[in-house]
Amino acid sequence: MADKPAQGKGGKGGKGKLLLIVLAVVLLLGAGGGGAAWWFLLRKPHAPSPAQLAARRLASVHFIVLAPFVTNLASSDGSTHYLQTTVALKTSEPELDARISALTPEVRNAILRLLASEPADKAASVQVRDQLRQQIGRAVNRVLGAGPSAAGGPVSGVYFTAYVVQ
Repeated sequence: MADKPAQGKGGKGGKGKLLLIVLAVVLLLGAGGGGAAWWFLLRKPHAPSPAQLAARRLASVHFIVLAPFVTNLASSDGSTHYLQTTVALKTSEPELDARISALTPEVRNAILRLLASEPADKAASVQVRDQLRQQIGRAVNRVLGAGPSAAGGPVSGVYFTAYVVQ
């Protein structure tokens, strides 16, 4: 019995435990690394919130100012009256300038038809101007292919930067 040396902590059994611990740590690190890679690289990003979408739209808002419009107005007294105005279209779509430019004759025709249909004695009123702004927005969005109602189209606002009735 005295011939066998006593096995201590540094013996064969200790090396097996150390190997198991190292192997477990390597497996855990590998799984953690794989999970981190999935989290940062492969998972789908969350959809932006409505506030984030609004902020993006606000950052890209710009105006397209159309050439001035001059048109005769319908008159009940037999005299000649005309309307001279400049229209600015509000949008948050950067490519809309090119589309408006390509469709300028159609856009201008749609606007002129609306402006010329107003009676001269009512064309200067604020209510008529507000109605015209809404009608022009829907008409331009229809020309741009936003559908018959044109709600939520690329043109989100119409503004008169000059408006003279004579």
